[in-house]
Amino acid sequence: MKRKDYIDYHGNTSPICPYCDHKLEDWHEDVSYIEDEQAQLTCPNCEKEFSCKTLISHSYTTVGDCKVHKLRKGYTSASPYTCQVCATEVYEFFLEGGKYQKYTKDQYEIIGPSEEEVI
Repeated sequence: MKRKDYIDYHGNTSPICPYCDHKLEDWHEDVSYIEDEQAQLTCPNCEKEFSCKTLISHSYTTVGDCKVHKLRKGYTSASPYTCQVCATEVYEFFLEGGKYQKYTKDQYEIIGPSEEEVI
């Protein structure tokens, strides 16, 4: 099997034929939604059969309800601080002493990065 460009056949959103690199569009009825389940598919482009294995992944985002924001500065001077507990973004001008102060010192704690780490 010769290919001009490298194509990754692992972890795609749709099956890709390993023979002609055709991305299958109407494949949902032929594939199981059980982890590691194998399905035999026929490429509509080259008409060759190949196996397709189902991979399932999950991701989670969790946030807390914090009394004191634990703020970490982004990596540029223009980036906001982000609370590491509740994911609230806070710009410097909202902190105590800022032009549009919304938070007092007892409502937040700066946990990093240090000034040297900010670009």
